[in-house]
Amino acid sequence: MSTTPPVPEGDGEPWRGWRLAAWIVAAWTVWALYWITEPLAMTGRLSHQDEALEWFYDAATWAPLTIAIFWLARRFPLRRGRLARDVPVHLAAALLVSFCATTSGWAYDRWRGEPQARSYPQRLAHEVRWNTAWYCYVLGIGLAVHYHHEARRRQRQAARLALVASGLEARVAQAQLSAARMRLQPELVFATLGAVARLAPRDPAAADALTVCLADLLRMVTDSFGAREVPLRRDAAYLSAWAALRRFHGLGPQVRLELVDEALAAAVPAFLLQPLAVALVDGFPASHVHVRARVDGGELQVVIVSHGCAPPADTAALDEARSRLRQSHGPSSAIHLVSADGARAVHVCLPCREPAEHARPLAAEG
Repeated sequence: MSTTPPVPEGDGEPWRGWRLAAWIVAAWTVWALYWITEPLAMTGRLSHQDEALEWFYDAATWAPLTIAIFWLARRFPLRRGRLARDVPVHLAAALLVSFCATTSGWAYDRWRGEPQARSYPQRLAHEVRWNTAWYCYVLGIGLAVHYHHEARRRQRQAARLALVASGLEARVAQAQLSAARMRLQPELVFATLGAVARLAPRDPAAADALTVCLADLLRMVTDSFGAREVPLRRDAAYLSAWAALRRFHGLGPQVRLELVDEALAAAVPAFLLQPLAVALVDGFPASHVHVRARVDGGELQVVIVSHGCAPPADTAALDEARSRLRQSHGPSSAIHLVSADGARAVHVCLPCREPAEHARPLAAEG
C-alpha cells in the first residue's frame, strides 16, 4: 500500500465566486453613490431624483455585465499561445455587452418617457465605442483579479507540495536509517566487538585483524550511505568483508570472487550482491558462494552460485533486488533464479556503465 501523502486538490475557496459577485455589486453601488453625491462639492445639494435613479440604473445594468466579463476573463484569460482563441471571443463579447448596455438604456429612457435625440440604430452605433472602452476597462480589472487568484492558488499549492516534500524527505531519511541499520547488522557488530574484547588479552594479533575487518565493513557501509549506485568492486568488497565476519562466528558462508577487470568499475545498485547471497544461503554456514562477473556486448553479467545444502531461495529478497535494479538501470535489466545439478544460481544482467553517483573512494578499492 502506498504511503505517499495525498496532495489536496482545489483552491480552498468554494465561495470565491459569490464573494466576488458581492464585491462587484458593492463597487457599482459605491460608484452610483459617488456620482449622486458629487454635486455636493459644487452646489451643496445631491443630484436630482431622476439623475440618481439613472445612476443607479446604470450601476444595476453594469453590475451583472461586469460579473459576466469577469467570468469571461477567467475562462479566456488572454494567455500566450491562446490569443488566437481568446481575442475573438472578447471582441464578440464586447459587441454583445455594448448591445445589452445600449438596449437597456434605450428601454429605460423609453419607460421614463424621455425624448430621444437619436434613433435606436444611431444610438447603438454612437455608444459602441464607449461601451467597448468600458468593456476593456472592466476586462483589465477582471484579468488582474484572475491572475491574482491564480498566483495565490499556486502559492497554496506550492506550500502544500513543500509540506508533502518535507514529509517525504522525513520518510526517506527514516528509510535510509532503517536501511543503514540493516546493512550495519547490529547483532553482527556487537558480537564482533565482544569477540575483540575477549581476544585482546590473549591474542592481540587476531583481535587487531578482526577489528580491521569490522572497520572495513563499517567504512564501506558509511561511504555508500545515500548512494544509489556503486562500482561492482565496492559491492563485492562489502560482500567479502561481511562473509569474513560471519565465518569468524561460524555462520558462513564461504565466498569466492571471480571478477574480470573490465567489470570492476561497472555500476550496480548499492548493496546488491550481499542480499542476493543471503537469499540463497542464509542459515546454512557450510554453504559456498561463487560470484562471477563479466562484460559481454555492453552488458554486465553477474552470476551468484551457491553450492551445498541450502534453504529455498528468498523470493521476497529477489523481488526487492529486481525492483531496485529496474529503477536504477531500466527495464533492460533482469534477475533470474536458476537451479540445476544440485546448485542454485542467481543471474543478474544489466547495462554496463559507470556509476552516476560516486561515494567516497575506499582504501580497499585501491
